[in-house]
Amino acid sequence: MVKQLDYKTIREMFERFHEMEAEPKGELEHVNVYTLVVAVALSAQATDKGVNKATRELFKIADTPQKMLDLGEAVAMRWAAAVPLSPLLRKAG
Repeated sequence: MVKQLDYKTIREMFERFHEMEAEPKGELEHVNVYTLVVAVALSAQATDKGVNKATRELFKIADTPQKMLDLGEAVAMRWAAAVPLSPLLRKAG
């Protein structure tokens, strides 16, 4: 079993990360915390590029949980279906 790092070591690591890049940017496009969570969830099944392509227009009209609910399940499922599966998942399916 891997030994967990102590607090001091973890803190030092994150301080070094911060020194190297104070505001890291991910590849997933998002407009707020909610859309980031949606994009991250979708990226578990697809590539970041595929998620970005599928959500770019969606996030313009549904950037909050309520707006996403207002789309209705059928519309939301069509958007989700537009996210291409990653090559590994296509192979497994």
